[in-house]
Amino acid sequence: MECTIKKIYRNDKNKAGQPYVGKNGPFTRITLLLEQLPDEKVYGFANDLNAEWKDGDMIDIEITEKKGKDDRLYKNFKNLSQKSSRLDSLEARVSALEGKTQDEPQEKTQDDISTEEIPF
Repeated sequence: MECTIKKIYRNDKNKAGQPYVGKNGPFTRITLLLEQLPDEKVYGFANDLNAEWKDGDMIDIEITEKKGKDDRLYKNFKNLSQKSSRLDSLEARVSALEGKTQDEPQEKTQDDISTEEIPF
């Protein structure tokens, strides 16, 4: 869903002033107010892809609803581009390891294989 950030809040401490710490260490929580959802807050976590977000930016996110411990429904977001950029990066790495470019697959034929390349 493409959204426009009305206001963005970044917090690395809770209301008591204690840092947020999860099983993977400290984290920063993001709260978004979006023009498309004017009466609701959307929550998520800071990462490299949303580090530069600011008020007025147009972003592409996936919004899900989850029931909290207090039985309230919370809206959470994930960066859509996070999945696609990781996938693109992995595909490029695999292609490089295979000696291929993404546009031109280069497969060896029987004529291209020498006897030194055969493992037995």
